[in-house]
Amino acid sequence: MKKKIIIIVFIIALIIAIITGIILFLKPNKTETKEPETKKSYVEEKSIEILSASETYEIPVKPYAKDANKNIVSPDGVNFEDTKASFKFYDYKASEVNEEGNVTYSFKYDVEIPIKYTVDTSKVNEKWSRSLALPMAAFFDFYTGDVYREKNVSLDNKATFYNINNLNNNEDMSFTTISWDNKEYKIGVRTEIFSKWDGVQEIGNANGIKTFADTQRATINVLVEAPKDYNGAMIALYKGGTSKERVEFIKQQYNKYIEEHKNDENYVDKTYKILDNQYDENAKYGKDEFYVIRLTDVKPE
Repeated sequence: MKKKIIIIVFIIALIIAIITGIILFLKPNKTETKEPETKKSYVEEKSIEILSASETYEIPVKPYAKDANKNIVSPDGVNFEDTKASFKFYDYKASEVNEEGNVTYSFKYDVEIPIKYTVDTSKVNEKWSRSLALPMAAFFDFYTGDVYREKNVSLDNKATFYNINNLNNNEDMSFTTISWDNKEYKIGVRTEIFSKWDGVQEIGNANGIKTFADTQRATINVLVEAPKDYNGAMIALYKGGTSKERVEFIKQQYNKYIEEHKNDENYVDKTYKILDNQYDENAKYGKDEFYVIRLTDVKPE
């Protein structure tokens, strides 16, 4: 009897062991399953903060004087105060999808720059006029960081552009091909600028030193054409602003670049990242040197 009990117990134990082995064999090994890695965008990788499009942003500006030939000069007895340009973005619109499957986004931004300067009438003899460099927004891709090429148009024929990314072609827009996640997106950009001065006002006179004030106002209309499934358009404002020294440097670098590539039909093909320096390949901007917002975050009028 005892032998039978032992045999029965042994058989039950064997059956349990076999069943357990089958369950363990069939159970999937969790360590072999891996989630696919998500590729980080340029903005995420560089930890660039995306700000509100509803705020008014300010950029430092240093006005200067120009002579009758539009050359930058420093007349004796003339002193300009540093000032700031204020930016306001508005009037966002999106068109219907066209036959090519593209959407045209548009928006505007206003720039207002009040200036103040003094003139020592006992020293100034040459002819000159007040001037400044209008800071403008740049447009780039969220995923790759590539800055879009632009077609810059001055509606009043008063603006001069020193921008190697401004293509003076016969098309309405300038285009950039963005490659991301095995897809290509052709992005077109056009900016239309209209600017004016309010008019010089004398606001003070003390012992022959006169104080004057004026305000420059500009409205920039921006058009961006992109495939309907593209959502990477970004706006950037450089916090460093503009000055006489920066204008002279950019003008020099621009003329040098054009001279070096004047015989190259594809010289305008150059692209760069938003944190790269357009005129110095060895220089980089920091992630906090720009105000950055999404184009689609701009509010309708």
